[in-house]
This record gives sequence, C-alpha cells and structure tokens, in this order.
Amino acid sequence: MNREDNRLQVFFDGKPDADTRAELKSSGFRWAPSIGAWQRQLTDNALPAADRLECIQPLSGEKPSQLQKKPSILQTMREQSEKVKTEPPKEAPAKNAER
Repeated sequence: MNREDNRLQVFFDGKPDADTRAELKSSGFRWAPSIGAWQRQLTDNALPAADRLECIQPLSGEKPSQLQKKPSILQTMREQSEKVKTEPPKEAPAKNAER
C-alpha cells in the first residue's frame, strides 16, 4: 500500500503474461509506467480485489491484505528507535540498606 499516493501497487520482476495482465485489469489495476507498477486507487475495495487475484497470492498462503496489516521491519525499527529516544533513562534499582 502506498498511502502517500493513495494507491495499492503491485510490482513484478518482469512483464506479466497476458492472462495475468488481463486478471489485473479486470480487478481495476492499471499499468503505471512512470513507477513501473500495476496500481489502483486505495479504496475500501482495493484489498479485497487483491485478495481475489491468484496472480499475486503470496507463496506463504497469506492473503495480500494480511501482509499489508503487518508492520514492515523498517517501520518497527523506527518505532522502537523513537520509543527509546522518548523514554526517560532507567536508573539502577536502589539497594535496600540493612539495619
């Protein structure tokens, strides 16, 4: 998902075969040569449409929509880094004085 451009984008290593291109087109995807991706507007129907496309099903067996809900590794690292920056430094636990 490219939220900045409001697009659901699909990238291929090479040119997809005619059947794949027809399947993408029938699900509302269009070729965007400027970015080298098949894309459609990111609407409420975009992810369900992607889930129905056999040509882009992940080998893991998950649906494309399930993959989009997982945070990326880079995003997780950024969030952890920001969390560390905003947390106050931890002090060593005080030792109990024996009497």
